[in-house]
Amino acid sequence: MVPAEVHVGKIRAAAAARHNPETFIMARTDALAPLGLDEALRRAELYLKAGADGLYIEAVETVEQLQEVGQRLRGAALATSILEGGGRTPWMDPKDLHALGYTMLLYPSTVIFRVTRAIQKAVADLKAGRPMPPEESVTFKEYEDILGLPQWAALEDEFVGKHELLGVPDKKAN
Repeated sequence: MVPAEVHVGKIRAAAAARHNPETFIMARTDALAPLGLDEALRRAELYLKAGADGLYIEAVETVEQLQEVGQRLRGAALATSILEGGGRTPWMDPKDLHALGYTMLLYPSTVIFRVTRAIQKAVADLKAGRPMPPEESVTFKEYEDILGLPQWAALEDEFVGKHELLGVPDKKAN
């Protein structure tokens, strides 16, 4: 872990190099686990003063810590949560985190964990020769709609021609 002053210098440099006012500088500190909450919050406040727009304190472990971080960094705090367990930060409803002062929330593994379980089940079903239960899948039409394929096909028709990509002459050209 670098000294706070070193990180302050890096944040000041990033803020000075910011050419677009919409560029958002997110600072992070991992000081909580080795140095405690007070030091992590001290660093976080230094980083905000140095020009960071948002702050993430890694490894918040209790609801009480979430409350203190949210209150002290109101409007600039980022919370993360791993819904399926295994992470240090306890899960809280997004509305509750917002009420504590968090304006940014990440659930970094929620979708990929669920997709992974679905893939495992599908592969097991295929290996066992079981048909896919209809309620556990989308239809081909639903899949196309989710991807927006009808809209993409319309764009392709408009700009390329309906059959041109397949080597069939466009009927509009005739």
